[in-house]
Amino acid sequence: MRVRGNENARVARTMLFAHRGASAESRENTLEAFRLAADLGADGVELDVHATSDDVLIVDHDGMLDGIPMRLCTRDAVRKGAPWVPDLADALQTVSGIACNIEIKNSPFPESPLFDPEQRVARL
Repeated sequence: MRVRGNENARVARTMLFAHRGASAESRENTLEAFRLAADLGADGVELDVHATSDDVLIVDHDGMLDGIPMRLCTRDAVRKGAPWVPDLADALQTVSGIACNIEIKNSPFPESPLFDPEQRVARL
């Protein structure tokens, strides 16, 4: 958008991001929540990413499965215990056409079960 009378001026447009998808209407960080956010007109979504023990990037906020950090679980174990948790690749395909803000999850505290000293999510 240009400002009348000044060809070089631009007006910033605020973008609306659906935090963890349309999480007020659907389970957060799921493909359904991401589809719904796009359908409702969100400019983008924010999602949280962890890595499994077999180096699959998955979308989940807490990163825990029955009290066990998902980084210590295989993708198959996560799929069994939490079938709604999507792979990052599937989530990105679902939100193609809108912006995506990916939060790489890793606790900064070594005593946390979510601390990953190798920073595998960023590496993958």
